[in-house]
Amino acid sequence: MKLLFIPLLFSCLFFGLTTRGQSLTEKDFRLMIDGKLYSDSINSISVSELLKLKEVTANFSWIVVKSITVYCDFVKPEDRDHVYDGVEVRRCHNNIICKEAKDLIKTMTSGLHVGIVAEAINKQGKTVHIKDIVYRIK
Repeated sequence: MKLLFIPLLFSCLFFGLTTRGQSLTEKDFRLMIDGKLYSDSINSISVSELLKLKEVTANFSWIVVKSITVYCDFVKPEDRDHVYDGVEVRRCHNNIICKEAKDLIKTMTSGLHVGIVAEAINKQGKTVHIKDIVYRIK
């Protein structure tokens, strides 16, 4: 009886682990900056704090961030009804926030929004879509 129980136990454990891995969806993937996981809501941050941020990764080690895009919305919330053109974008070709993006961030003022989006791949080499991080400048 014991001999039958051990293989059955391992089969159940293996099945549990494989179904857990298959239950991951893109909703589970999150960006991290310098190892910190940010909320899905708009995060409040100062320009000086934002300029200190460096490395963008994902919450799973097998997701590789290939490039990031930093976008800045230069339209204040109260003006969004009648102004539609006001977003600037800077692309960094690795997972480090580049000088061009930081130069753009330096021009931000209180009340404006900055977002970070990543292009990432999984261990099979397929593109993974990860929800972007959005900050509101304090």
